[in-house]
Amino acid sequence: MKIELLFLTIIVIVTISISCIQGDRIKPVFINELNKDTIINIKTSATYPTTLKIAIKGTANDSFIISGFKIKGGKVDTFWHTDWYKKTITINYQAYKATKGKLTMKCLLY
Repeated sequence: MKIELLFLTIIVIVTISISCIQGDRIKPVFINELNKDTIINIKTSATYPTTLKIAIKGTANDSFIISGFKIKGGKVDTFWHTDWYKKTITINYQAYKATKGKLTMKCLLY
């Protein structure tokens, strides 16, 4: 019984480890000119992506929009995930009311 439990535990740990490794980590994107609308296209090596996670940190003097999500100005520290089935990530930044600040965007596609 103990050997079966040990074997099952090892299989679970290996499965979790493999699923965590399969994500395609992408270099951070920096948005330094918040007053300009920008379309960001990122090509990835993901084979069959299904989920995109986006984390945004930084500061903005007022509200801005990223891919349809309005984000309040001030100190920014937010993330979200969505279904994504393409190898190329397209992110639409709209200045809205923001004119100054700096943002760092990190994406994970898996």
